[in-house]
Amino acid sequence: MPRLEKQYDDKVLVKLVSYLGKMLRYYREQADLSQNRLAKASGVSISTINEIENCVVNDVRFSTITTLAKHLDVDPLKLI
Repeated sequence: MPRLEKQYDDKVLVKLVSYLGKMLRYYREQADLSQNRLAKASGVSISTINEIENCVVNDVRFSTITTLAKHLDVDPLKLI
């Protein structure tokens, strides 16, 4: 079943989700990790990582952000 793109009405939330996706991709690439390698290392599914990076998420838990940040060796607040 194809995934539906999440549409946010709140412009601030749209910017936040977009920023999170861009920063996750930036730090992942800086760490020279593929989405697959980050998924395996962190335990976060590759589909979740892909959805965050492409701003196609239903929700993102802070625990997920924290887990990803830990495996990218960055402060979680830098992602958000």
